[in-house]
Amino acid sequence: MLHFLQNSLNRTLLMKLNRLQLVPTIALIASIGFLILLLPGWNTIESTKERIDEDRLTMNQLNQLTERSSDLTNRTTELQGQLDRINKQFLTSTSALEFITTLEQTASTHQVEMKLQKFDPPQAKSTSSVIELTASGSLDSLLSFMHEIESLPWLVTFDSTSLALAATADRSVNAAVNTSSIVLSLTGRTYWLPTPNN
Repeated sequence: MLHFLQNSLNRTLLMKLNRLQLVPTIALIASIGFLILLLPGWNTIESTKERIDEDRLTMNQLNQLTERSSDLTNRTTELQGQLDRINKQFLTSTSALEFITTLEQTASTHQVEMKLQKFDPPQAKSTSSVIELTASGSLDSLLSFMHEIESLPWLVTFDSTSLALAATADRSVNAAVNTSSIVLSLTGRTYWLPTPNN
């Protein structure tokens, strides 16, 4: 009977021991199974995270390029406006008639008699040409005329200026002072935009 008790006790201990070993074994199997299931998902998560980081970097670079492009577009528009303002200061074949008409109207407004002695478009490969004009009138009207010529929108420079008293038919001193006319001679250059053929 002792043997029976001993066997029974051994079986009970073995069962308890097996149960105690069974819990860690099940936990170990569950952990391994969980890792087997989790590792492919973990790799997918890591690769997705890397792709997201790469996409974020690409988006930042694209945003920077877009900002630079916008800045360049704004700067180009600003420079084009400045270039247009500068180009308007130069004569062209189409603005030459407007220039002459404006000179004549300015002379008429200031009661100055003006003659355009020389005014031609520039020769080939040149962007400037000589202008020569004479104007006669009172000193005040000539000064007003000159002041307005300086404010015209076109670029014109005068290298030579001369003043002379105009001859009058009445030679008396009083008549010369009251009716004297001054002749203003101007020689200078007009500046032109190059034509496409130049």
